[in-house]
Amino acid sequence: MTDNQPDLIERFSAKYRHGQTELCQEIELNVFGCVYGATSWTNRVEADNVAKKLGLSKDSRLLDVGAGTGWPSIYWADQTGCTSVCVDLPEEGLRVLRARAKKDDVSNQIITACANGTALPFRHGGFDAVFHSDVFC
Repeated sequence: MTDNQPDLIERFSAKYRHGQTELCQEIELNVFGCVYGATSWTNRVEADNVAKKLGLSKDSRLLDVGAGTGWPSIYWADQTGCTSVCVDLPEEGLRVLRARAKKDDVSNQIITACANGTALPFRHGGFDAVFHSDVFC
């Protein structure tokens, strides 16, 4: 953990909390066409294209590094039937993610892990695809 990592985690946690406000959700709906409390810039057309390129299906196991509030993993679970393992450090985002997965009736396809993307707690070869969006910012 770097010296500034706790500050970064708190900053992202605050973004996830703010993303749940009515105003932010209205903006997200108008810009992206859906509301997930997202901090990603991936829109629905891009998400559909990525799912197709990754070949996501009900038999796929996806790793989403820096999943935040679950966009687009929850959407993909719903649209393709894939199972998504969503990893991030701020617990706040993962709480929002789990609530949304439950609301969308895909919580049985979503697994969350509070972990650092540089030290993932998974065995090699455990996933069919890996995704990240806006993680390296």
